[in-house]
Amino acid sequence: AALGEVKKDKATGPVVVYVKVDDQKLVLGTLIKDAIPHISLNVVLEKEAELSHNSKNVAVYFSGYKVLGDEDIEDSDQSDSDAELAPLTEHAEAAKELAKSGKPAAETGAVAKQAKIVDPTSEVKDESDSDFSEEVY
Repeated sequence: AALGEVKKDKATGPVVVYVKVDDQKLVLGTLIKDAIPHISLNVVLEKEAELSHNSKNVAVYFSGYKVLGDEDIEDSDQSDSDAELAPLTEHAEAAKELAKSGKPAAETGAVAKQAKIVDPTSEVKDESDSDFSEEVY
């Protein structure tokens, strides 16, 4: 938890940070503008919780993350279907055929039309623009 910007002309005292789980309201810590502007906590909550503070003059910012539980993981596994995986096998077969032939597929469409082939030997190099000297070390 960290204190935000303090509004000018507003006196701010200690800010108490709370967590409420079920019907219990517990103090996590106290923030003080110049002495303790932030606190770092490692708290694991297995239930829904509500974070709060007692200040009306300053914002308090919380950060953290949520770890997926067993029921969250099961839900994500069930969302995968065989229909979503089918196009990948089609592309794999095409890649195998391409690998067997040893030749790259010809590009067609807008990408191929935008390409411009330039022969590097036909360009004249102006040595005055070069940043490198031709000294041999």
